[in-house]
Amino acid sequence: MRYVHAIKGVGFALIPIALVIKYVPAPTEISGVETTLTVSTFIFAILAGFYLSRSNNRYDAMRGVTVTEDAIWLSFYHSSKFYGKAFTNKMRKIIDKYYMVSVELELGQNYMATAPFLTEAFDALVALKFKNDGKKENVIDDMVIMLLEIEKNRNSASIMSKEKMGTGQWAIMVIITMVIFVALFYFKSAEIFSLVTTTLFAGSLILVLLVMRDLQNFRLGGRRVLYESAQEIFETMGLPRYYTQEMLKFDSIPEHVEQYRFGTVDKKGERKLTLVKK
Repeated sequence: MRYVHAIKGVGFALIPIALVIKYVPAPTEISGVETTLTVSTFIFAILAGFYLSRSNNRYDAMRGVTVTEDAIWLSFYHSSKFYGKAFTNKMRKIIDKYYMVSVELELGQNYMATAPFLTEAFDALVALKFKNDGKKENVIDDMVIMLLEIEKNRNSASIMSKEKMGTGQWAIMVIITMVIFVALFYFKSAEIFSLVTTTLFAGSLILVLLVMRDLQNFRLGGRRVLYESAQEIFETMGLPRYYTQEMLKFDSIPEHVEQYRFGTVDKKGERKLTLVKK
């Protein structure tokens, strides 16, 4: 099932909301409804603004560390060319495996799964340094620093991925939204203007909740943050893009891509790649 982002989600939600508002009769007016609507709307605005601000800052921070990590990996790959084609190919294989695992998992949740490949890259540098004649030792030192920076960004991403709204916080937002919905019914009338404004107001509340969800999942607009950047790493190294069946449930392949690698994992946990031409 493809991921439904906020705009598409509110579009789907508006249909049942409009039907309910049009055909479900308004309850008998009772005292205090106006106060309830005012207070609940005020509380919703404060809480939504607070959570949206925090989630947006978290989203921007995650985007920043991911951009930095991708850029460092590319610099690391190009630096490996100082030591010949064999070493470059070795680094390409390591980075390839690293990013295949990275794109398979949610952003920030791939720390442990990708750690062995970072260790493998570091061990390769250690072995190279002992064989090196000293002429290019400064390049090795720079590459070690790059790996340290990558690890720093990985740690930051892992921590930020766990900073989510809790179940209780989501429950409060949903309850307040439902209170506002119920209160709106007491003010609607049979006039078109009333039906339209009530529907749009209810839809805007749903939109806010869905945007909060997208920010929390790092999927603003439906696509994972900088998911395309990770795929471009493969292309920069001269490799086809990598997709799995699970990834294609949520993401689509760009039209300009002529071929890609389709990955499957067997019962033994081994990854098998198939080159697919569009």
